Amino acid sequence: MDSFRCQAIAFSINGKGYIGGGLNRNIYTCEEDDFWEYDPIANNWTQKGNLPTGFYGNNTQYSQTTFTANGKGYYFDSESHGDNKLWEYNPITDTWIQKTAIPDSTFNYDISFNIGNKGYLGDNTGQRFWEYTPDSTTSCSAQFTMYADTFQAHHYYIVNNASGTGPLTYLWSWGDSYFSTSAYPSHSYGDTGIYNICLTITDTVGCQSTYCDTSYHVVRTKNGLASVTVITPSQVGITEINNSNAFVVYPNPAHDNLSIAFSSNKKQTYSLRLIDITGRIVINNDQTTIIGNNEIELNLSTVPRGLYLILVQNGDGTMQKKIVVE
Repeated sequence: MDSFRCQAIAFSINGKGYIGGGLNRNIYTCEEDDFWEYDPIANNWTQKGNLPTGFYGNNTQYSQTTFTANGKGYYFDSESHGDNKLWEYNPITDTWIQKTAIPDSTFNYDISFNIGNKGYLGDNTGQRFWEYTPDSTTSCSAQFTMYADTFQAHHYYIVNNASGTGPLTYLWSWGDSYFSTSAYPSHSYGDTGIYNICLTITDTVGCQSTYCDTSYHVVRTKNGLASVTVITPSQVGITEINNSNAFVVYPNPAHDNLSIAFSSNKKQTYSLRLIDITGRIVINNDQTTIIGNNEIELNLSTVPRGLYLILVQNGDGTMQKKIVVE
């Protein structure tokens, strides 16, 4: 931003800050249309696409407010003359879309906030209050889950759990200015850095959803490679069978220790295995049960983060549950 200005718009999405627009303080009637993204991890600014034509109201931003919901930013421009425009910003596609305006033409000097995936707008008199539900909160979802590969360092699996009225259109953003448009792509990182992955989907009825995973940041070091592979839920290779109410695993997610409790009506030998997402056995113990309640403590301090299966097997059958190690 190369000029002094006032009344700019700003919000944050998925750990990044966004600011732009406003009025040039040297030429107060001059509306600025540039828009910027700040990445606190990389500590740099990136100029995004300009604000669209017709973005501002008829009387130039004297009453405005912003909020975020469902991975997108929203800007509400209102004036007593009734120009109450609502705009939606998608950080993945770097686009603005004008949405349905609030059916109240007298909003002015507004307040706003979000709770979950809904936005809330009110005026300074406290007499009018509105709830906004984005399109994608009801009928589609770009949800995915990311896990570290416990066998190959710096490789990550992404389980695609996106849903909507199919077929879906995909846009994966790998955080390094590269994109993929297939449902189950793979990607390798060519430069060192810390990357955040996002997915935007659009279904056949026009529902759009964006999700960014903030639990993992892919890290590529100078002497190593980093890559991700998107898979279907059926490829995870881990199926949970809860065939015993007496089979309890806690805490889940687990950190350094995991407790496994189950009951047995006789003394017998059983095998306990911890299996990763690729089917590799990480822990393999053979022990003997006692009659009644049994409890086992597992040390997970050296087990990499990821999704695992706990399997207890004896002559009477098999008990298994999925766990997450963080």
